[in-house]
Amino acid sequence: MIIPKNLKLTDGQLAEVKRIVEEFGCKIQVIKGAVQSIYAMLGDERHEQLINRIEELDYIECLDTIQFPHRLLDIQSGKKS
Repeated sequence: MIIPKNLKLTDGQLAEVKRIVEEFGCKIQVIKGAVQSIYAMLGDERHEQLINRIEELDYIECLDTIQFPHRLLDIQSGKKS
């Protein structure tokens, strides 16, 4: 999940983020809130280079990734589904 410093990304910023994530086979899903928009990365977002490139952008507040694919979560956490 990508959280911008401002309430939402400009069209140019969103286009730049989309270009970066598409290089790694991911897509962006915009989630518009009442006050702020956030941007979900759909696909395998665990590439270190992808994470670094997004975090280096001046207009990004933070990037939060899912560490394990959902199917592996139960195995990794020791919980049964």
